[in-house]
Amino acid sequence: MLELILIDDILFALVGIEGRYISIKRVHGKADVVSFQVDASMDLALQELAKRIFPLCESYLLIDEFVESRSQFKHGLVNHAFAAALRAFLLDYQAMVAQLEHQFRLRRLSIQGLWFYCQPMMGSMQALSTVIRKVSANNYAGSAVLNLLQSQAKAVAGDSAVRSLLEKMTHSASNAYLSILERWIYEGVIDDPYGEFFIAENKSLQKIMMLSIGGNVIVSRRTFLASLQILLVQY
Repeated sequence: MLELILIDDILFALVGIEGRYISIKRVHGKADVVSFQVDASMDLALQELAKRIFPLCESYLLIDEFVESRSQFKHGLVNHAFAAALRAFLLDYQAMVAQLEHQFRLRRLSIQGLWFYCQPMMGSMQALSTVIRKVSANNYAGSAVLNLLQSQAKAVAGDSAVRSLLEKMTHSASNAYLSILERWIYEGVIDDPYGEFFIAENKSLQKIMMLSIGGNVIVSRRTFLASLQILLVQY
């Protein structure tokens, strides 16, 4: 009977909800520090099995809260895109939990079985939570987020599934940044409303610059870049 109650509690904990025997503890002033605890009155063997799954619960809660906080554009286009990719990932995770809950309602899920099905997600969730903690702690945006995702992907090179996930996250988050880069390269325009680009426009400088290439006078940076591309193609 206690095992069934604990399984039910863990299924709730997997999506960040407390239960009868499982509670969530937070450290005051540290939003990214959260832990799940099982009531001491629970059977010790069941407690140990539950504690194995708690890192997954903690990672979910951290990722979910990051998605909610970084979905606003004020945190930058890269963080917004990263949050959107994380949201899609969490939908798959929640679908997995729903399937486990269905098996539990059919009386086909033991706590050992629950642990078995949760293990494949542990590496991915912990890798993402590591990235999120660093992004939050350092208030990263733009290229700093992309660099962090890439470095984390290299750090888990031995786990192809986790590496593939982080590379997918990098690709999703980089689209917005590459759009800024593309406009700067091809149009000479820095369209960077949230200050994420590695070059900042100084509006106090004269907007029109007289540049000369091969005896031709180039009136603007936009024309300069276009002419530079032509020269590069010729060579």
